[in-house]
Amino acid sequence: MQIDVARREVIAFGLLMFAYVIVCLVRSHATHPAFQFAYPGLEWAQFPITRLRFALLGLAALGIAAGFMYRAAAAYFFAAFTYSFLTDAAAYRSCYYLIILLAGIMATVPAHRAISFDARRGT
Repeated sequence: MQIDVARREVIAFGLLMFAYVIVCLVRSHATHPAFQFAYPGLEWAQFPITRLRFALLGLAALGIAAGFMYRAAAAYFFAAFTYSFLTDAAAYRSCYYLIILLAGIMATVPAHRAISFDARRGT
């Protein structure tokens, strides 16, 4: 069975985002400062359990890579990464915009049809 190009890119994106969540985000947010700089209008949106949020974000990235419940994992990754980006203005990186856009596009692209757990299950 031949892996199409889109599926390879989705696998690479999922694995890179998993590594990124584990290495960068958990390391920088594990100490969870007492005060976070939020964007104007989003001061109310603070999720206190930071480690749980990033653990679920990492699981969603692995779900994207493996194709396990791909659309739900991609939609959750998009929503959770966007939330993480918007609640901490001090951790701003311009590449976060690209990650958010790619995750949003991946939630709509049927890239889980080639080689994935969803393809084996027939969903």
